[in-house]
Amino acid sequence: MNKLFYQTLLSFVCCALGQQTTQNSRENSRTDSNSNNGSFYAPEEIGEGLVRDVSDRVEKDVSESPALQALERGYRRVVQGDWRVHIDPEVASDLRKYRSYQGESVRDLLRALRNKKHHYRELTEEAQQSLGEIPTKFTDYWLSRFPHLLTHTWCAMQPFRHEPMFRNYYHELYAFGTDDQYEEDPAETESYIFTYL
Repeated sequence: MNKLFYQTLLSFVCCALGQQTTQNSRENSRTDSNSNNGSFYAPEEIGEGLVRDVSDRVEKDVSESPALQALERGYRRVVQGDWRVHIDPEVASDLRKYRSYQGESVRDLLRALRNKKHHYRELTEEAQQSLGEIPTKFTDYWLSRFPHLLTHTWCAMQPFRHEPMFRNYYHELYAFGTDDQYEEDPAETESYIFTYL
């Protein structure tokens, strides 16, 4: 897979998320006198928000769920065989304390990230040191090990972008070509075409 494609897509995702979230914040501020017109959302906060919302969305979905199937399609590139072997032993040990995770599942990877964020203060000191401080270092820890996670998740959920919980993350009129369509023809990775809806 063309590295430039992913770099471009990641840049677009971060830009789109930031612009859309800021736009929604401004719209909300018009009807909420307590809103902060100067609200700023850091990329890591937006990325964590997407991961959290997608994880919540598919948490209880059955295997036939269109959303879950979309998320798990192309999972190998994301989990790199078994995502559990790519995290530090102290983090993996903490994960095993509370539930079992499937190493070939994107949903379980998102779930692990979400759960460790929610229960960060309950982690061992060793696990906290490995993961780093929230939000920046924590997010970097996961995305540096799974560089396709954010772009894959964002692309996979595009068909469901009109659901209320996802409105902050997508443009209303444009959709980016999903990354698995480019896997069919690597030559197409040089084309970054937006689809007008």
